[in-house]
Amino acid sequence: MAASKTTSTTVAGQALASSMQLGAGVSLGGGSAANQALAGMATQAAAGHSHGAATTAGGAGAGPAAAGHAHAAGGGHAGPQLALTTKDDPRFLKGTVGPASTKEGDAATVKGAASKKGKGFDGREGQDVNDNDRQQMNYSVTDANFNPRLGLLPANPDTGKEMNYTQHTNTYNMAGSLDYLPQMLRQTGDTQRAALIESMNAKIVANQNAGIGTKLGAAGAAYGVFKTQDPALQGVTAEELGALQSLKNIPGTNMDLKQYVISSKDVTGQNWARMHHPESAWQMLATLLPYQQSGRMTSEQMLVLAGDDGVSGSGRLNGVNNQDGKDSFNDGEIEIWAMAAQMGDDVVQAMMSGHNHNDQSADALTNPNINKIAGVKGREASPERAAAIAEVLRNGKVGDAGDAKKDGTKADDKVLIGKK
Repeated sequence: MAASKTTSTTVAGQALASSMQLGAGVSLGGGSAANQALAGMATQAAAGHSHGAATTAGGAGAGPAAAGHAHAAGGGHAGPQLALTTKDDPRFLKGTVGPASTKEGDAATVKGAASKKGKGFDGREGQDVNDNDRQQMNYSVTDANFNPRLGLLPANPDTGKEMNYTQHTNTYNMAGSLDYLPQMLRQTGDTQRAALIESMNAKIVANQNAGIGTKLGAAGAAYGVFKTQDPALQGVTAEELGALQSLKNIPGTNMDLKQYVISSKDVTGQNWARMHHPESAWQMLATLLPYQQSGRMTSEQMLVLAGDDGVSGSGRLNGVNNQDGKDSFNDGEIEIWAMAAQMGDDVVQAMMSGHNHNDQSADALTNPNINKIAGVKGREASPERAAAIAEVLRNGKVGDAGDAKKDGTKADDKVLIGKK
């Protein structure tokens, strides 16, 4: 992608101040009116493979809406939706965009640098890509690494070289933030900044949909990771860019925003396993933020729940994971989800919306194995299904309180939250 001058000012690689320690923790709430209000969550039928409906964009007091998935393409996505494009669109790496209805295995599997491990934009090694990860470099398989609306960039716009697996994961993290930061900022009262970032995101999406640039490239330039301006920034103002670039922390936390979006790992130190996981995590963060704001969980707990295991576990519950084990969780996921279950059935319900997959063919979905254990059917994030799953996470049938360690994970490289 060549450099393109736009009506906005040049994107500067602004260094945000690093803030390693999260804000003061707050104890879990009891039966307060605020907690009771949070429990009254809006529920919609879940397709289990598209963006979950996020919290109402209205004020800081809005409660979380759990997993508002819809079978319609892009249903429940926060903000304007990217249109699907043709499979040969030169703006994207070949094999990463195409028809939404493609059946499992029909799309091409991406090879080359994008399927290989390497250092991310934070200079650290990311996922140690194995054979299964490489098989998932195909948007028509269960738990595809990427989705066909975002695709993958064909090359680093600054160097012209193809990017590795970790760098593509970083670009998905940046792009996902643009969808959900406005919602999170409104929840924390920063409405002016929310409106500016929302406007910028809308322009970027409209430009990509019009064949002008890409959201991935624009997000990378907006954060200063790429010096080359993506054409999709056309029309974005200096004020809109400044609203993002001057935002130091993820709303509700003291976590450095730029450090988070370019990290090869989640807050627990675990590698982001799929490109769409950090993108999906933003929807989960937005859904969990009201719990942090009301005192139901700490900032650190919110970030840990929305880490790689939280997102991956949601995929298993939603039938969007072809590694679904006998109880729908691996060991790391059990820890995180058992931790959520102890916080309440409604927290589990909120987290069930966290696995972002757009436009996946129905024949690529699985029937979640945990349904048999919990005595439920379907993939929807209803209060009843969430309560049944939460109970088996508490009673020992699938994990128990002992699995939810103090830090919520066995990962021991907690560089993002200042722990070793």
